[in-house]
Amino acid sequence: MLELTAMGIFMFIILLFSYFAIEVRSILYSILFLSVASLIAVVLFLMWQAPDVAMTEAVIGAGFTTFLLLMAYHKLFKHNKEEGDE
Repeated sequence: MLELTAMGIFMFIILLFSYFAIEVRSILYSILFLSVASLIAVVLFLMWQAPDVAMTEAVIGAGFTTFLLLMAYHKLFKHNKEEGDE
């Protein structure tokens, strides 16, 4: 029963962080909220006794996707800053 309640709480937190990622005005905060939601999904997959899916989510969902989004954000910010100098 306790495990079912914990799963429900983690699912609610994932939905909450996903909603924050959509509603926040800052792209950087949106990326951070999505990565936190992905990390919580890793915990949820471990609770469901799916360590292979949890590892894949951690590497691709939380790691690689966050890295790509942050790199794109950095390139966009750097490009906009260079245009402002001209």
